[in-house]
Amino acid sequence: MGARLICFNPKTDDLQAYADNMAARFRMLAASPADGVASFAATGAQTIIMHRHGKFQTELCIFAPGTVIPEHRHPGVDTVEMLVSGMLAYKINGEAPQYEARWLRRNWSPRFKAIRIEQHEVHSVEVGAQGVAFLSFQRWDSGAPVHIGDNWIGRGCSSAHETRWGAA
Repeated sequence: MGARLICFNPKTDDLQAYADNMAARFRMLAASPADGVASFAATGAQTIIMHRHGKFQTELCIFAPGTVIPEHRHPGVDTVEMLVSGMLAYKINGEAPQYEARWLRRNWSPRFKAIRIEQHEVHSVEVGAQGVAFLSFQRWDSGAPVHIGDNWIGRGCSSAHETRWGAA
């Protein structure tokens, strides 16, 4: 006896309706490239390319609790970093930013704060005790988009990171 296919009716199945609704809201995921996942266990980092179109890209970045990302920059890439969950502390050009001046005000939920980092700005991050997840909205002014960590100038997070990403 073969397997029976069970079809769900979105009009009567609230989970299917929810999944369909969310999938429609996140149509951008359909533009995710085949090289979309990068996992760097030695650094406590995972990035997932959620969307790529021309010179624009969105990555979901997830870092383990206590991860320290040393000073670096991403030449040719401006980013808007939107906090999704957890805590982190930035330093930009060696100083803690005045968040009230740098947080972007948009029509996002008040819970989602975003900060812009220009391609010339050297920045570092200390991840809080619960880890962190943030979306990185990127504009690539030079070259085709790749994982943001593949476009890195500065000290790496570990020797494995420096080997993988060619950090200098």
